[in-house]
Amino acid sequence: MYPARLDNGLKKPKNFILGIDVAGTIEAVGKNVQRFKVGEHVFGSCFGSHSEYVISRENFLSHKPKNVTFEEAAAIPCAGQTALQALRDVAQG
Repeated sequence: MYPARLDNGLKKPKNFILGIDVAGTIEAVGKNVQRFKVGEHVFGSCFGSHSEYVISRENFLSHKPKNVTFEEAAAIPCAGQTALQALRDVAQG
């Protein structure tokens, strides 16, 4: 609980915009980013994904498959994490 509070705000959230799952097109990259270029389609996780533009860490994103829509790709991170937790914790797989 406490490590999450340090990252997200001690007394109140740092970010008031909802959402975690994201899919879209790269508009800009930082100087140390090596996996992505401007214009590429990606999906992944970041806080505040209900906004028009988001900032995410490079390791929280993946390239979007060409045969998947942005809406389908945006549903993958949270659903995939939930399924993985169910297999590990409940099914002990």
